[in-house]
Amino acid sequence: MRDAIEGERNVQGFLKAYLSLANYYLLMPELEMNYGFSDFMLLPDKTRYPDIAHSYLIEMKYAKADATEAEMEAQRIAGRAQLLKYSQDKVARRLAEGTQLHLLLLQFKTWERVTCEEITYRID
Repeated sequence: MRDAIEGERNVQGFLKAYLSLANYYLLMPELEMNYGFSDFMLLPDKTRYPDIAHSYLIEMKYAKADATEAEMEAQRIAGRAQLLKYSQDKVARRLAEGTQLHLLLLQFKTWERVTCEEITYRID
């Protein structure tokens, strides 16, 4: 269990550093939404780049090297559900106001990315 937690933190730390390099976006890690925590939210820096029309909610899932395909699929299902739940949060909607909010699921098996997908949703 400890290896999985440390492995996930390593991958999440790398992504945090990598995503922070983008001048166009402000990175908000571990933002509380609908009684959960979104791994990352990328919001356009409207002060410097007022024309950016997209924002992103990113959920990251991590699996150990010996994870089965059934476990991987269960993670994907859970990640999709989390993203849909977070997209309904009033804070997320307010922060993303004036932009199109994209929901992205990233799944890693150790350091290998196995899933990168955009989740489609409707705003009611």
